Amino acid sequence: MTSECSFPDCGRPVESSGRCQTHNRQARSGKPLRPIQNYDRGLPDFARFMLRVDKDPSTGCWNWNRPVEDGGYPRFSFGTQRVYAHRWIWEHFNGPIPSGHDIDHIHHCGCVNPAHLRVCTHGQNGQNLVIQKDNKSGYRGVSFHKASGLWHARVKKGGVTHSFGYFKTPEEAGEAAAEGRRELFTHSTN
Repeated sequence: MTSECSFPDCGRPVESSGRCQTHNRQARSGKPLRPIQNYDRGLPDFARFMLRVDKDPSTGCWNWNRPVEDGGYPRFSFGTQRVYAHRWIWEHFNGPIPSGHDIDHIHHCGCVNPAHLRVCTHGQNGQNLVIQKDNKSGYRGVSFHKASGLWHARVKKGGVTHSFGYFKTPEEAGEAAAEGRRELFTHSTN
């Protein structure tokens, strides 16, 4: 008699009926037997982490391939802890994050490539916010000015709004706003 579960590639010890405890529970439920989800149990944390990543050769991004929770930031569990994936991978490669600092995503919040992350202050982290959902121009810091019939480029820093001019097209205003962010902010990438 075999000591491993009869379900293909399970490898867990038999409890009874030639199946492991989990596959017996599935059989009792009346549903078809299926692979057990925690297939990565026993792997080192880094190996488990990398199973959750798809590397994009065109961008170099390590895109999280699991569902994300509210806020759009991937989470990773090890032991009984749940942590933000970008913070975990940063600490794995670089050590502790300095007190009072954040980890900034240079590309997008689903990318966990440590080469695409950087330490920053909370204020610096806010310099690369995404476009608001209600934005009509398609460009960050650009809105339509009805009185003039032109697109207005603005950047807010430290509670002060800086105007970078009025333009005929949202594209021109978008470039002016991006240039303004690069001029005013130390960590602006867009």
